[in-house]
Amino acid sequence: MSEYRLPIPTAAPDNVVAKLPPVFRVQSISRLPLDNHCVLNRAGLFHERASLMVEWPSRKVDVRLGAGCLVSIRWLGRPVSLGGAVRISRLVVLGRPEASLDLFQTIPTVWVKERTLVRRASALWQPRV
Repeated sequence: MSEYRLPIPTAAPDNVVAKLPPVFRVQSISRLPLDNHCVLNRAGLFHERASLMVEWPSRKVDVRLGAGCLVSIRWLGRPVSLGGAVRISRLVVLGRPEASLDLFQTIPTVWVKERTLVRRASALWQPRV
């Protein structure tokens, strides 16, 4: 009997993930017991270009993650939505400043409802060339 092998598809980058901003602000976070050894973390993330609800299981609670902190997403393969939340690998708290980040784009609408003020502040903060 001859052996046939199917080609393994290449892992092309996901277009959805590529279009999302690299940094989000945590708007809300909750932790629910999953079983005896795990916790299901669920967080609402905000950026001017996208708002997401994400969830991920973990063995330990990262106490650095809280409302208002800046995070980046570590993806778990292709994004999959389960119960309204996108399943991810984890969130990572920004440990150092990023020069390319416009902090004004991470100001949630619940903080400042008048978005023209945020855009004006961002424009004033940008370096003049």
